[in-house]
Amino acid sequence: MKILGITNSHDSGAALIVGNEIVAAANEERFTRIKMHRAFPWNSIAYVLKEWGITLKDVDFIASGCWKGLDSEKMLPLIIDKACKSPNAKEIMLSRINASLASDAEFRGQLYKELKASEKKLVFVDHHRAHACSAFYCSPFDEALVLTVDGRGDFKSLTLSIASRHEGIKEIDCLSEFDSLGYFYAIITKYLGFKPSRHEGKITGLAAYGNPKKCIGAMQKMFKFENGKISSNLGGYYMPTVHVLPEKLVEELKIYKKEDVAAGAQVWLEDLLTNYLQRYVKEYRIENICLAGGVFANVKVNQRIMELDGVSNVYIHPHMGDGGVGTGAAIAVLQDNEGELKKPLKHVYLGPEFSDEKIEAALKKYNVKYERVANNEKIKIAAEFVDNNKAVGWFQGRMEYGPRALGHRTILHAATSREVNDFLNKRLHRTEFMPFAPVTLIEKAKECYNGWDRNHLASRFMTITYDCTPKMKKNSPGVVHVDNTARPQVIEREDNKEYYDVVRAYYKKTGIPSMINTSFNDHEEPIVCSPENALDSYKKDNVDILIIGNFVVGL
Repeated sequence: MKILGITNSHDSGAALIVGNEIVAAANEERFTRIKMHRAFPWNSIAYVLKEWGITLKDVDFIASGCWKGLDSEKMLPLIIDKACKSPNAKEIMLSRINASLASDAEFRGQLYKELKASEKKLVFVDHHRAHACSAFYCSPFDEALVLTVDGRGDFKSLTLSIASRHEGIKEIDCLSEFDSLGYFYAIITKYLGFKPSRHEGKITGLAAYGNPKKCIGAMQKMFKFENGKISSNLGGYYMPTVHVLPEKLVEELKIYKKEDVAAGAQVWLEDLLTNYLQRYVKEYRIENICLAGGVFANVKVNQRIMELDGVSNVYIHPHMGDGGVGTGAAIAVLQDNEGELKKPLKHVYLGPEFSDEKIEAALKKYNVKYERVANNEKIKIAAEFVDNNKAVGWFQGRMEYGPRALGHRTILHAATSREVNDFLNKRLHRTEFMPFAPVTLIEKAKECYNGWDRNHLASRFMTITYDCTPKMKKNSPGVVHVDNTARPQVIEREDNKEYYDVVRAYYKKTGIPSMINTSFNDHEEPIVCSPENALDSYKKDNVDILIIGNFVVGL
């Protein structure tokens, strides 16, 4: 069975399942070079089909993770209840419903228009079910609680499900888009001068510098937690949109520093979700948690969930936002047709790869000096340059799927100095308070991260933070944030031999098992995809040396 999964929402993209395996996945931004590009994903579709040597005619199903529509049986009672409890907010609710209906109809129509020749193969999957499938079926668990939280999708903003390999995924609770924690955090993002649906990670980084107690009261006027339920206060403090900031909220927050506002929002989001989830963990006694939806790009929230009483392990789909719902929709269709995805998803090297011939053609086109080197030589060169505090552009194999660079489109640098944060952020034109993340050898991870365990698959994808040990803070201060946390990629050799060998070679030289791994891109650009993209970044002086395939530029 061949299933094409697509999303034409935020961060449009495509994925291909053949048999029981995800064989290719990528997002439109990498091809168009427009960050989080919302466009029909023809480039992504063309890539995943070409990777397997097929055309649209050969596909059995085309699965969309968006625009299935309102589940009236579940959602209408929630909407009516909200309207009755918030009679002054009916106008806000009607406006939100009309905006959602119009937007969803437009993008659903786009699917029919673009896929006219293949319309009969098109299957719409509930947005949050797609998120849930991406989280559970890619996880290593046989049983789990599955929590999905985002801005909105098919009129929902949160779902909680019980999942098992034998009985599938059963939704047991949900929230409408009027109680959206995704919008809650997006509103704060916009208020602080950043771009919602793009810069929420900056708020998480900034929050570590602030005092949450100073303005958490304002956050509690936006959302409350009562009787096990999360609910919003529609009106002056919260609106289910980012187009207009709530007037009373703006007035109350204006006396606070940005970092204190960020801290208040971060802590209240953590408290809302952990208090909500704790009840179900206790009730169902299920120790494994699966997470997906854009809110779970928030690595500190994920850590807090991991630390809950009764939770032993957490898995976050590596492409947790809307860019991953095409994959989730394809998995849902596979399950509906008595298929079963190969588990777990061990790596996300699912994007384009370039031969040495194509790489060398690009090098000649850009007229740069380069040398061809043996495999063991490029590993030695990379480790030596990192040891000399140089930025190494590391471009190898198939591009990563998802928002994290995981060793194929990566910039490597030593983490031995706290000052590297300012230096490297300036070089990459990034915000100075954003922390860098480490890659760490798996056999040394316990020495670096409190509570880390080998079965924590989430740590392979940089989707969760850990409190750092004194040894980690001493050896690698450049990747330990001011709150003493780090967001690691723990690497073992079987997952990525060359990348592992670079870190291992550096460890043998220095005794330090970690280094900075940050995404290979300038600020506000997508991660590089092609050799040309990497060379453009090199020419901008983002890196000192470029190791691309079996070639080295900048020796």
